Amino acid sequence: MRELLMKIRRVRNITQLELAQYTGVSYATINRWENEHFIPKKRAQEKLFQYCIADDIPIARMANDKIADAVRTVSLAGRELLLYHGSRAGLVGEIAPISSPYSDFGAGFYMGEQPEDPLSLICDSPESKFYLVSVNLEGLKVAVIPDGVEWAMLVAFHRGKMEERKGTSFYRGYQTFLGHYDMVIARTVTDRMFQLLDDFYCGNITDICLTKTMAALKPEKQYVAISEKACQAVKVEQEIPFFWLEKLCLREVAIQKRAEDASRLEELYQESQGKGKYFDEIIGKSRRE
Repeated sequence: MRELLMKIRRVRNITQLELAQYTGVSYATINRWENEHFIPKKRAQEKLFQYCIADDIPIARMANDKIADAVRTVSLAGRELLLYHGSRAGLVGEIAPISSPYSDFGAGFYMGEQPEDPLSLICDSPESKFYLVSVNLEGLKVAVIPDGVEWAMLVAFHRGKMEERKGTSFYRGYQTFLGHYDMVIARTVTDRMFQLLDDFYCGNITDICLTKTMAALKPEKQYVAISEKACQAVKVEQEIPFFWLEKLCLREVAIQKRAEDASRLEELYQESQGKGKYFDEIIGKSRRE
């Protein structure tokens, strides 16, 4: 917290006393925080957040700079990939494929190619944790899911959108799709991708619109360790601590970006309206079985 408070003061060129006045605490309190005698409690950090938002202090950018600095300290041995992981409760024990079976690609250990999506997972909880992790894909059976309809259908299966087709060969095809793989590489279901998928599943857009919109938005990739073997190939390189103040600012940025994405989605939908097949039409093929 010391470094963060000093950065805030440097950005606005203010003293400890001025920061105390702006945030409604005493000078002694700010002094104790900067000398690391105490860490501000949640409510105090929320006051700091209000000040930073009102005065346009770029805490979210500072948080991303913190990640970049941490990345530079990681030295990989060879063929490992450096990825990012967000955990709402923090990692305890061995890494395992224990996320919800209703996640994008079922139970697994999810890692982002870029920090944005893992960061979005930690913004709502003071207890959440953010990690730099590495993974060596050598010797693993890797499923690379192409963008577009196949990606959306596989996510639909794992999110329970195909249960009415249970027992059909159409359903079994997706049920066994990843059965022999250790790792999945596919596009991340960010907030904007979640909205895109929801619109597809609800029948608001077609498969062609889905594919064209994905191509325009270019979401980042995620790596999902779905087997014990893949999880054993994952190593936690470093935990990057984030204060509640930083998480609140990151959440504010995510909210703003979500609004921008919603507007962008609407524009893209207009470009391919009515062309292609709807989700119900695609899964309807199994009705004849």
